[in-house]
Amino acid sequence: SSPDNPYTVVLVGVTGDGKSTTGNSVIGTDVFKTSGGFRSSTEECASADCFRAGGFWRVVDTIGFQDTDLSAAEVGQRFVEFGVHVPEGVDIFIFCIRWGRFKPEHDAALTAFQRYCGDKALAHTVLVFTHCPESHEDLQAALADAPQSLKGWVSKVQAVRGLDNATGVGISELMQSAVGIIDRNAGRRYSNSELE
Repeated sequence: SSPDNPYTVVLVGVTGDGKSTTGNSVIGTDVFKTSGGFRSSTEECASADCFRAGGFWRVVDTIGFQDTDLSAAEVGQRFVEFGVHVPEGVDIFIFCIRWGRFKPEHDAALTAFQRYCGDKALAHTVLVFTHCPESHEDLQAALADAPQSLKGWVSKVQAVRGLDNATGVGISELMQSAVGIIDRNAGRRYSNSELE
């Protein structure tokens, strides 16, 4: 990657599950607005650039699925605007889910993501459990006992990682997974032409 052609990461997930905070962890500083309150703070897509894991990265924060104030149609329209920030395509989608119960809203958000971006996006997707206190090994063991709906998504994405944004534990492993996926995809990006 280079400053003119950085790796591209798009953060995806349900409102309140840690997308913006994960973006700040990837970048290494607080550039995306976060909220611990009752309302979502990400209303439009935003991006920031950084140098991390030996490369230049553009990180795009998106509006959350299940937004507190918008209709599903409006959320969808705002979500796909991420393409403006990454006109050359997407190397990695990081789909954030807060550690704990895998709820119907998470399954619905993953379904919406797949509907808006198409099946090809899954070849570029890492499922990240935020607020996760588990080691990678313990996370993998927990997934063996996960609901079938979650197991179905785990089988479709390229990697699953746990991340504790408060301590930074897991960020290096997440970036290693991202680089590994980019390598396996031989640099082929998800094309924005696939967007619904």
